[in-house]
Amino acid sequence: MQVPWTGIPVYEKAFAMNSLQAVVSLNKPTYDHSTTGCFSARIYKIMASGCPVLTSYGTELVKEFKENRSILFYRNMDELDSMLVDPIEYFKPELLENVARNGKTLVLQNHTYAHRAIELMEILKL
Repeated sequence: MQVPWTGIPVYEKAFAMNSLQAVVSLNKPTYDHSTTGCFSARIYKIMASGCPVLTSYGTELVKEFKENRSILFYRNMDELDSMLVDPIEYFKPELLENVARNGKTLVLQNHTYAHRAIELMEILKL
């Protein structure tokens, strides 16, 4: 199976992500992400590209992003199934546009690699 994005230059990945209407982020079901601070950097990358993200609910994500304002959550696989079977019922175009815009703004203002480098330099007192 060909893994999406493998071998594609970064600028082409960004263009491809911008052409998407939404991205669903699926985490491994063997690990309970809902109670930990573990989530993927892909959340930030997708948001920065201007695409709304639908991902599993996580306590740390809720601290960073507001539900239905800058991110979309599903609580379990049954809820995700319902959302994907009838996306028009769950995801109005205005909601997706607002979530995409707000998520992108939030990430670019607070969560770039430059922000992490500055934070690391402060921790290391450099």
